[in-house]
Amino acid sequence: RRVHGIALLPVGLELGVECSYPVAEATSSGLLNASCQLQGVIYLLLLKSLGQNPSVHEAEVQTCVIFPKISTVKLHNMEISGYVFAGLYVIAAFITIVFLNTPYHRLLTNRGKTRDHETSAILQK
Repeated sequence: RRVHGIALLPVGLELGVECSYPVAEATSSGLLNASCQLQGVIYLLLLKSLGQNPSVHEAEVQTCVIFPKISTVKLHNMEISGYVFAGLYVIAAFITIVFLNTPYHRLLTNRGKTRDHETSAILQK
């Protein structure tokens, strides 16, 4: 289930490092990881609160029992949470595609080129 997130992690971290070049790689990667963890906790709490009680048919079909005599598992219908999470992914992808347009400062520095005087002023510090 989570394979797509693991595969995208290095790409996202590399993009974050490129966009924040004058900052050290470890610092930007650490802040990105901390941000991801905080967002995960917020999403978990938000989406859990959107869970609803299942219908009678859904409760009959689902089996969430490990030990039948001592089980206290409460079923939730997480359909709305799934739609909200998918919507958040679409919004995040749209914002990234449309608005993320930054020169790659580290790449330009490695090639010995700078695009404008701001980049060269930042890189000289």
